[in-house]
Amino acid sequence: MEFMELQSWTETITFVMEKTEKYVRKFKNWSYNNYDEEAYSRTPNLYITRKVFEEIKMDVKKT
Repeated sequence: MEFMELQSWTETITFVMEKTEKYVRKFKNWSYNNYDEEAYSRTPNLYITRKVFEEIKMDVKKT
């Protein structure tokens, strides 16, 4: 793997980690009205992860 390719991956991973932290904090602040209680109660981590990545995708499309 070339240095430039590695640097690009590092930047991508850093970007996703920063966005994930931001959106997990945002998600924790959302009111109960904004989520599907049944889906959350079945698989809370999966539900949060899916919501976070939906937010990241929307944010990436804007840039």
